[in-house]
Amino acid sequence: MPGPGWNYYGVRVQLSSDSTLRLLLNAAIGLVAASEHENVPEFGPLRFRVVPSPEVFEAHGLRVASATQLAAEISEADLHALPESRRKDVLYHGPTTVGDLLFNWFD
Repeated sequence: MPGPGWNYYGVRVQLSSDSTLRLLLNAAIGLVAASEHENVPEFGPLRFRVVPSPEVFEAHGLRVASATQLAAEISEADLHALPESRRKDVLYHGPTTVGDLLFNWFD
């Protein structure tokens, strides 16, 4: 299960002897991402990376978010597309990127 307040699952993946990342799944929206694993604060922000072998996740009906998409700043259009309760969460908790909104520690 996600940690307290988190809206995503995360698992550490060892890619090679010197490369580790976290695969992230927001199951509610079927979205997969990857982030740095080392030296990441417990409560965001995440440092997003490229998801290895995205076709594996896509073959199972999941969408894969790019690191570039997730690093984009939350725009006014993004905020207006959210329900009022989510806008209040953004104002209160202060995520600044799309990724930290979609993979957050405050849900």
